[in-house]
Order: sequence, then C-alpha cells, then structure tokens
Amino acid sequence: MPFDFSPLIETHQKDTYFAAMNSPDGFVSAFDTLFSPYRRYLIKGGPGTGKSTLMKKLAQKASQQGLSVKRYLCSSDTASLDAVVIPEKHLALIDATSPHATEPHLVGAWDHYVDLSHFLREDKLAEHTETLDALDKAKKNSYRAAYHTLAAIREIDLSLESERREAFLFEKCEKAMIALLAKFRLREEKDPHEAMLPISAIGTSGYRALDTPTRQAITVYFRNSRGCARYLLETIARLLREKQISFFYSLSPLTMTPDTLILEKAGIVFTSLPLKDSPEITVNTERFLLLRGKGLLKDRKTSLKAANALCIETCDHLRRAGAYHSETETYYRAAMDFDALSRYTEAFTDSLLG
Repeated sequence: MPFDFSPLIETHQKDTYFAAMNSPDGFVSAFDTLFSPYRRYLIKGGPGTGKSTLMKKLAQKASQQGLSVKRYLCSSDTASLDAVVIPEKHLALIDATSPHATEPHLVGAWDHYVDLSHFLREDKLAEHTETLDALDKAKKNSYRAAYHTLAAIREIDLSLESERREAFLFEKCEKAMIALLAKFRLREEKDPHEAMLPISAIGTSGYRALDTPTRQAITVYFRNSRGCARYLLETIARLLREKQISFFYSLSPLTMTPDTLILEKAGIVFTSLPLKDSPEITVNTERFLLLRGKGLLKDRKTSLKAANALCIETCDHLRRAGAYHSETETYYRAAMDFDALSRYTEAFTDSLLG
C-alpha cells in the first residue's frame, strides 16, 4: 500500500475468495460476473436466519463427496459466507439480500429462491419493530461514514499521483514486465476473459487479504515501494490483454487500484500483497524510480499520517456497523425455529447434491 497500513493475511481452504468489497465507491459487487454462469439458488432471509450456515453445510457435504467447492467470504464479516459454488453441479448458492441483493433469471426455470423467512415467527419480531428499525438505520449510517473515509483516503492517494508518475520509469518497467512474462511462455487463448475477483477487503474486523490464490501458484511479489507496484500490475494486465490471456484482478479497497492479478489456468499470481512467506519471484519496485524518486513522498508525511488515521477511522466505523448487525441478529435468532430449519437444511442440501 502507499500508506503504512498492511492487511492481515488470512489462511483458508483452497478456492476461497471475496465476491464484493467495501470501497471508496461504496459497496462494489462482482456477483453478476462470478455467479451468472451457474444455476443460482438465491437465499433470502434476515440477519442470523441461517443463510451462511446453509452455505457452509452445502460446502461441507460437497467436499465429503469429493466435489470441488469455491467459497466466497463476506467482505464485511470474514467468518460468514456470501456464496458457495459447486462447479461440477453447475450451481451456486448465494446470499441475495442487501447490500448484494440479486434478482433471478428465469425464476423457477433456471434460478430459484430459497426463503428462510418461512422459519421466522413474525409475531415475535413485530414486538421489536422500532428497535430493529433504529439498528438498521445506525448500521447504514456507519457504512456510509466508512465509505466517506475511504473516499478521503483515495483523495489523498490521488493527490500524490502526479509526483509518483513523474518519478516512475514507465519504459523501463514495460521492458522488464515483457521479459518477466516471457519466462512463463503463456499461450494465446481463443476466448480470453477478465473479471474482478477480490482477495482483499476492509470490514468489521479490519483490513484482510486471503492467501489462497498463492497456495498452488507461482507467486510473483512486487515489493510496493512508494505505492508504485500498481504500475507494474497495470502493465502486466495490459500485456495480458494484448496477448489474449485470461486473468482475474483484485483491487485495493482503499484506492481501487490493482493489488493482485490471478492467472488461474497458468497457476501464476502477480501481487503487491505479502501473501506468501517465500514467493518464487520478488521484484523491487524501487528499481523503476528515478534517483530523485528515492525520496519520493518524503515531504508528504502529513498526508500519509492523515491517510493512516482515516484507515483506522474506517475500521472503527465498520466495527460499529458489525456491532449493530450482531445486535440485530439476536432478535432474529430468538424468532427462528432452528429445529425446522435444520431439517430443511439437511433435505435441501441433499437434494442439490443428489
């Protein structure tokens, strides 16, 4: 990062990603791109009504049957799931509630609703309508405040952009990236694609990044000197487009600039995040800076301190949003018939995998 604010690296099972992110642009989702190829089961229900539990149950059963599973963590609460994909069954089970509300395509014929509100005692919830409304408003206000501070962080980053670009040797970078890609002997594809696949997020427990893309991949780590690793990643992405090679890209939730490129078929990851203890290749971005660039941003300490303070403030807003969400869950859980839900979950997941 251009700021002294590094993510905590989380270790998860293979094929674990995010599908959305809190950002300077608000809530940004990749749901349509990632899940539209699959037959989607859209889970509806309030907080604490078992959406994530249902997805975890499906993932567990699929794994036990030897099926491959892709898990997509909630970007706000990494202990919860936003989606589970079973490629062999060509299906996706996703949380279709706000903020990533999703509508079906050809409901019943292709996509399906899974409504967990059937297991709610609405009369119990009705007793707490005013409280629930107040909690919902407080949570939304906390998210809005977090998006405001994230936007301020990006503004600080943009204010440093002209200095950064003046000191960066773009031609030297391009030659080096061409040589780097040549080492991998990548082949042109007939139908290349690119799509967002976030591996970093800022949520209720702070700034997180997932190391799963590097588990079984050759990892090229761009040491992020003065925040210039983005230029290497942008150059690699452009060269991949020119060469007709597919890739996924992850954006920083602080600046919306690239932090990782994933070449799934080739088993290669290019990243500016410290995802792997011993990456196969490390590139020091400092080599692409003019000599005067070595002191780049030295006189901008006030701006950088302000950005760090805003990072901390963002996390505080998101923690409060998480607390309001957790309190809301207690009311919904108290109104749920979990025995009936458990029986339904068993039967439903068996029917999907049968």
